[in-house]
Amino acid sequence: MTIHVLSTTLLLALAAALLLAVRVNLIGDRNPAPAPTSTIATSAQSERVVVMPTAGGQLEIATVHVREAFARSDSKVLLDLLDLGATVSEVRVDATYRYHIEMKTHWPLRISGKTCVVRVNALEPTLPVAFDSRSIERRTSSGWARFNKGENLRALERSLTQQVAERAPLYRSRAQEAGRQVVVEFVTTWLLKEHDWKRDPEHRVIVLFPKEPLP
Repeated sequence: MTIHVLSTTLLLALAAALLLAVRVNLIGDRNPAPAPTSTIATSAQSERVVVMPTAGGQLEIATVHVREAFARSDSKVLLDLLDLGATVSEVRVDATYRYHIEMKTHWPLRISGKTCVVRVNALEPTLPVAFDSRSIERRTSSGWARFNKGENLRALERSLTQQVAERAPLYRSRAQEAGRQVVVEFVTTWLLKEHDWKRDPEHRVIVLFPKEPLP
């Protein structure tokens, strides 16, 4: 009788242990193992240099129209005592400033993926500056004891070519942004013909003037 009871007790203990093990496994299954992670390796796109042949010379890339005003004054004092007055002449004229870059016969273009970077020479004014003689407005007057208003006006008009040339650098920055877009179009047209290039936002041509950093 004692042996039978002991056997029954052992069987019940074994069954309880098995039941506990099953429950532990079921609870563990409620927290699934984390999904395996994958590592994506990336590398920078290699840069390549292609050479765009050109005819060289000057490429005019920008024009700035300005209504300019110039004045010339001539005063005189007799014997350092008597002021004879000042003759003043003024001229207004429409001037056309043109700007160009010097072209290289072999123009290197650096292409990385869908971006092309081209460095160009400095923007230079094309001289002489053109101005429309039909747009000239003149005004001249002599001092109270002077009689040279005509001569003063003619001297002013003879100096116009030099004066507008001296003002050309003042408008360089205004011309540079317009000129940048002209070069972009110039290079893009060549890339469309010679390379696998497209006109879309992803394909970019970046034009840099001297000392401009890469964006």
